[in-house]
Amino acid sequence: MNNRNPTLHPKYEREEQKKNSFIRRSHTEMITLVQSQMTTELNRIQGHLEGLEQEISKLKRKQSEVEQLSHTDDHIYFLQEVQSRWPTSNDFQSLTTNPQFSFGEVIKSLTSLTAHIKDIWRLETTRMFSAVTAEKILLPQEPKTREDFIQFLVPLSLDPNTAHRNLRFTEQNKAVACSIEPQSYPEHPDRFEWWAQVLSKEGLMGRCYWEMVWSGQYGVDLAVSYKDINRTGQEDDSGFGYNRHSWSLDCSIFRYALVHNNEETEISVPLSHRIGVYLDHRAGQLSFYSVSDTMILLHKVQARFTQPLYPGFGLFQGSTAKFCEPQEDGSPQVVKRPKNNKTNIKQRRIRTDVMRNKYLRCEK
Repeated sequence: MNNRNPTLHPKYEREEQKKNSFIRRSHTEMITLVQSQMTTELNRIQGHLEGLEQEISKLKRKQSEVEQLSHTDDHIYFLQEVQSRWPTSNDFQSLTTNPQFSFGEVIKSLTSLTAHIKDIWRLETTRMFSAVTAEKILLPQEPKTREDFIQFLVPLSLDPNTAHRNLRFTEQNKAVACSIEPQSYPEHPDRFEWWAQVLSKEGLMGRCYWEMVWSGQYGVDLAVSYKDINRTGQEDDSGFGYNRHSWSLDCSIFRYALVHNNEETEISVPLSHRIGVYLDHRAGQLSFYSVSDTMILLHKVQARFTQPLYPGFGLFQGSTAKFCEPQEDGSPQVVKRPKNNKTNIKQRRIRTDVMRNKYLRCEK
């Protein structure tokens, strides 16, 4: 059975394996010690029991002889025979076949063994507690403030070779918009052929942070994906969030929702145009934040990431998205949800339908 903990640094994982191996070895040694002590004591007790059984047999024989004598009418003969057959004080002393034997010795041995086992257990517990405490101290702490997150900021740019033909780039490939007119991109095996999606050039591992701004009524999908996501299919295996290769935060003026492997989790928090993403690849942590003076956690993903993750965008007609620097657009804009609930529900249904047809591709 594989007990590997995917959230631990390899160094700490090796230490954990060493501790587990030592505990198993100590456990085996303790069991062997207990069994050896038990065998020794049982053999000793068995020997004494055999001696006692022999003495009991002798007494039973003498008892039988005395009972037979009790039937005689000659009382003098009876007394003489009983006196000759009755065991002396020395005979009673011989019932203890080994004068040094005492059950107190057995109890003493078992008590000593128990104390020894407890000492080993206390020692190992102390070592494990110290190791776990040190591990918690050494493991990187999650950032709290925006300044903390910015320390892990990574520069990102979009890869035109992955872009759907209806996506148009600006600002040195950091911004993208959904265009009705297809762009004259060359053929490329990495290009998304159906979904209006694009990935970054940079694959991320380690601890990373980036910020994005978006606009448009139908919003955008802010995603991370493995590089081996399908590029040509019209089915879910190529859409951000609808397969096991990608995770997507669907943002619109109507809602937030986290989508992965075709499972959707709706998020009820105030909406914002600016989203921050924090990735701790080794710890298997992916967190989405609404960026303001205080970072508002939208959703945290805990997973085992097996490949580098590529940030990306999925766009709808009229939507835009951009990788931005922290100093851009100094005050994040808060998006208000529509007040009309019926309209809200209707628009959400439209957006769901959009994801299943060519409208997603920004075509007429």
